[in-house]
Amino acid sequence: MQQNISSNTMRQHIPPFFINRESTAYTMRGYKKGQFIVFSFTLYKRPFGDIFGRRFTVVSFHVPVIFPNILLDGHKNRRPPFTYENFDRIELEANFHRYFSLYCESGSHIDALSIITPELMQVLVQEGTRYDIAIWQNKVAIIAKGNHMKPRKLNDMIRAADAVQGDFMHRSKSWNSLPKKTTIFHDKKLVY
Repeated sequence: MQQNISSNTMRQHIPPFFINRESTAYTMRGYKKGQFIVFSFTLYKRPFGDIFGRRFTVVSFHVPVIFPNILLDGHKNRRPPFTYENFDRIELEANFHRYFSLYCESGSHIDALSIITPELMQVLVQEGTRYDIAIWQNKVAIIAKGNHMKPRKLNDMIRAADAVQGDFMHRSKSWNSLPKKTTIFHDKKLVY
């Protein structure tokens, strides 16, 4: 069953490191489907209304702990409008580097690799190579470039989110502390 959600809820589920000083996010539509928040938004370069907006679809969920800020850049999804400030790229093992690039905050490499395990990467290779995966605070988002709100494409995204959610919930049981270097984005505001 779908339940409508507020634009404020949708804004909270846009990864803050997707937004930079030159961007404006405009939320289009969204709803809650089971445990997932599902919505699409368009990211514009300022000034607002520039015709070069990029549309994204997001399926996100909450985890019961705060993880460090991480982005898995899916190579099939093209490069996201990600702010690389204070983030480092980490090389992935085996053949995973063919599917994803892993970015995390400087100083949280060990934490990131304890979350993005080979088991999780296997699930992502099977279900989610077409998407970017953003992790921040207590949220995980599956992000696709373009409009994926049509049933077939959206069901694929929800299936990918469902596949990784179990692993993140399992991982959160053994996660016992907030890493010292994690930035909480309370002061970062989105301009609408």
